[in-house]
Amino acid sequence: MQIADLSYIENVLQQELILGSDGVLVMSEASATGLETFTFAISYSITETLSGSNSTSEGTGFAVAVGGEPTATVTVAGDGDIVIQKIKSKLFQNVATASGFIKTISL
Repeated sequence: MQIADLSYIENVLQQELILGSDGVLVMSEASATGLETFTFAISYSITETLSGSNSTSEGTGFAVAVGGEPTATVTVAGDGDIVIQKIKSKLFQNVATASGFIKTISL
């Protein structure tokens, strides 16, 4: 097959801007066993578009478990030009807590 008319195709000789993006993932989990247990888990995230193609995202998570064999985890992940994250976990006798924070910036 031969295509004779390609007049609608144009050459692109310049660099073109490709817009960037960023995002976060926050997961909070809590579990405990026994007759008297308490679990609580919450996560929150938000993304904001700044001037031009810049954007920022942030997220937080918290989990607590009370009872036998308590487990509390917070997982954070992000994608961007700048990623700042921190996770803390503590386990006491029958109480487990976890918290996490993440912030991403796309330039």
